[in-house]
Amino acid sequence: MKIAVLVKQVPSADSRLTLNSANLRLERSLTDPVLNPSDLHAVEAALQISDASDNQTVSISMGPVGVEQSTKRALAMGIDESVHVTDENLHGADIWVTANVLAKAILHCGADLVFAGTKSSDGQSEVVPAYVARLLDWNYVVVSSESELDVILNLKQPSVVVVTKDFNTPRLPNFKGIAAAKNKPVSTLNLADLDLADIAPKTKIISQTSILKENNPEKKSGTPKELAVLLLEQISKWSNVDDTQTHKPEINPASEVKVFTANQKVEAASFAAENKLALITDVGAAENDQFTKEIFDGSVKVVIECKGPSVITIAEVPSSKGIYVCVGGGVTSIDDLRIVAKSMEAEVVGTSAAFDKGHIGVESLVGASGRTISPNIYVGFGVSGAHYHFAGVRKPNYIAAVNKDPEAEIFAFADLAIVGDADEVLAALLQELGK
Repeated sequence: MKIAVLVKQVPSADSRLTLNSANLRLERSLTDPVLNPSDLHAVEAALQISDASDNQTVSISMGPVGVEQSTKRALAMGIDESVHVTDENLHGADIWVTANVLAKAILHCGADLVFAGTKSSDGQSEVVPAYVARLLDWNYVVVSSESELDVILNLKQPSVVVVTKDFNTPRLPNFKGIAAAKNKPVSTLNLADLDLADIAPKTKIISQTSILKENNPEKKSGTPKELAVLLLEQISKWSNVDDTQTHKPEINPASEVKVFTANQKVEAASFAAENKLALITDVGAAENDQFTKEIFDGSVKVVIECKGPSVITIAEVPSSKGIYVCVGGGVTSIDDLRIVAKSMEAEVVGTSAAFDKGHIGVESLVGASGRTISPNIYVGFGVSGAHYHFAGVRKPNYIAAVNKDPEAEIFAFADLAIVGDADEVLAALLQELGK
């Protein structure tokens, strides 16, 4: 048995996303490329199965020249070889093109078991593996617990297996693995090699804008006490505003568009693949043949045009409600923060930096690799504002940010920007709240 794993290069968590207004694409040269986080769990699963049954493993990626450099992490983790599909005609590839290319590459490699992550942190469609499985007429399986390892080992037919982040903990490449990766085979294919020279996207991005509105407020500074008083005054003011805003999708597509709900992505992918149709997921608005959705961890809004029959899934848009206090990497006094949050009747959440420091558990992690919140009021202490975190903060009504770095990215999107040491402001807040 040969095991393949689908991997992709994406911008790192702390990359600043810059849009090119001319070609409506992300300036990827300005980002730090990494292997897609959820794909690491797929790589680990493939290696676990390979370790148990001594099978050959191959990673399959698609993208421009140079992408294979970041996907070499899979080789360093232990994957035996890498196949990279690159072609000038892949620019603007949609789900239809991507799924067809990957399906053909899987057959080209001779694999009969494929692992994939749940989603990419850029497009976030979550349907490519299901689409690929239907194109191949293979079994489709989702595993979320390591106790399901036997399920994979006992599969009796070719399968595409999606691995959730709870299934395993990806191993870190060691020095031996990194050294060995340099000598492992890396082959390149183009569309002609896969008999797909004439394939073309069924959809086209016609506009692209940043989702978080850049308020660029006046940055406030002062003594910790002055800043604490200002913050409390503003939170009190915002708390009196109706804290429930439902953002209902406006869906008025053409009659030839098949509509599925947010929970029917697998069914939508299967239907689209079976009927050779375009698929657009998480649509927040639709008017005839134009569809609006969010990509790049919820940081960018795009309008996609698709003429002719197509399939869409509707975005699940939560209402904005409640107060959330978010702890970032710039906080040391986590106990003070929890007391302040309790006094505000707020829930404590955090960034990946706070999680890495042990300040929060995984259940409180907000972002592309964690949960999603939709707060009425969001108060960030020591939060940098990376897009990877704000992927999990949907449509907040008010944002207050406390950070000692006057250039912190979060300030551009805040309603209240406080330049100050987060720990000192928290200590001052405790004193004010205790009065």
